Amino acid sequence: RATLLGQLRRHDRRRALTEARSAVRQRLGDHNPVQAQALQVLGQEGGRPELSLVLAYVDGGVPTEILHEAIQASSRIARRLEDKAGEGAEERLARALDPLLTDLHYRTRQQVIGALGQVGDEDSLRGLQALAKLSRIEGEREAAADAVGAIRSRSESAEPEEAALEARLAELEEALQSLRDELDALNSRL
Repeated sequence: RATLLGQLRRHDRRRALTEARSAVRQRLGDHNPVQAQALQVLGQEGGRPELSLVLAYVDGGVPTEILHEAIQASSRIARRLEDKAGEGAEERLARALDPLLTDLHYRTRQQVIGALGQVGDEDSLRGLQALAKLSRIEGEREAAADAVGAIRSRSESAEPEEAALEARLAELEEALQSLRDELDALNSRL
């Protein structure tokens, strides 16, 4: 069934998305290849409604392998939504992932560090910085430090963009006022 779902995605994306939603809603418990494939399909094709379905798996109570698939899928969806509409999907995902930085499973922490490096924000920094400083695993410390750097570079690059947008807005407002003045002058002549 998992293989069929993967094949269906190649031929009929809408139906694959419907089948994937159904499989994810069933929450089959132990590692189930159908759920893993369904989460992959949702990550590749899903939108805002699917993000909510996948985040239910990130909140816990699922086998580790399924949790990892959910982290990857939710990260893909959040980045895609953020690119399209800037609707706070990345922030929502970051809040769900932050508590998993202290998970007992190393691979789970690695998944979370990687995802936060892509979608994390200022609120994610404290947990990542603590992990970068306190972890006994060198690779984990380095990955957490890299994620901190990625978040900081995103927030620093956003500030100049905002300043440029504000300057452009001021220019446009001046141009609009100039056009209004010209229109008023033309109307007074008539």
